[in-house]
Amino acid sequence: MSLPSKKVLMAFVFLVFSTVLGSSSAWSGDWTMVFTISVPDSNADGGMLVNRLEAGTLSTGTDLFDNDTDVKALMAGSVQAAFTHQGETSYPPYLQLLWRDIRADGLSKSWKIMVISQQSGFPVTVAWTAPPTIPSDTCHLGAVSLKDQTTGQSIDLNSVHSYSYSSNGTVSSPEVRFFIFTVSSIPQNAPPVPTGLVSTGGISSLPGYYFIRLAWKADAPANLAGYNIYRSTSSRGGYVRLNAVPILNNWYLDKQVKTGTTYYYVVTAVGTNGCESGYSKQTTATAGQPTLR
Repeated sequence: MSLPSKKVLMAFVFLVFSTVLGSSSAWSGDWTMVFTISVPDSNADGGMLVNRLEAGTLSTGTDLFDNDTDVKALMAGSVQAAFTHQGETSYPPYLQLLWRDIRADGLSKSWKIMVISQQSGFPVTVAWTAPPTIPSDTCHLGAVSLKDQTTGQSIDLNSVHSYSYSSNGTVSSPEVRFFIFTVSSIPQNAPPVPTGLVSTGGISSLPGYYFIRLAWKADAPANLAGYNIYRSTSSRGGYVRLNAVPILNNWYLDKQVKTGTTYYYVVTAVGTNGCESGYSKQTTATAGQPTLR
């Protein structure tokens, strides 16, 4: 394989997450991920030779070549990159190297990236940015990885921000290295924080035996698995969960109370994905003293 000679110092791959169709999260619904492979080059505009790759999923997409979403890569320059489908019969031979590769919706999904370099001894640095639009209530970032098939090293794109290797390619014998980009789970969002929490104390089931009743607004989202109730004897925190599993009611009776003791309560919402919201506003009640808050 013969490629045009260029002076290469290093290559940078920046992963930029963007939403599609106005989604509020980079990973909710349809999504794309843009790779730009840039090489310092005095002959290029701005002194950088730039390659662009774009991966993603689309609810109307397919896992075959689609003229509406997939675009053939033009391989040229001292460092080249493409999503490769070489050897896959579902892609025509002349359409097996793509710069835009959009798949059908659903996970897990993997893309094979081919990087060609020809400057022996010079570093190739792969760097990426975290998704900028993931909400603050995300309970985990999702599993997004890049595996270097030459070394076998797998890179968690959430925990580190760069990866480098030294190229051993030459003009007459370029180095071809493959990476597997995989999205196996997406960030999960917690349900909204419960609101309207109130407590009623001083309620007696039998003479000398009291309980405290809690209630909150029943604004149940579609992905609600239930609620957790937390209690403390300090207004500053130190809450302990009272229920073993999430409850579906928007009320709770705390029967394990001592007369004259003041308790502080918060409630959380738990999603079907296991994600738990933050604490609600605190409410307080004293066992054996009729109060409403």
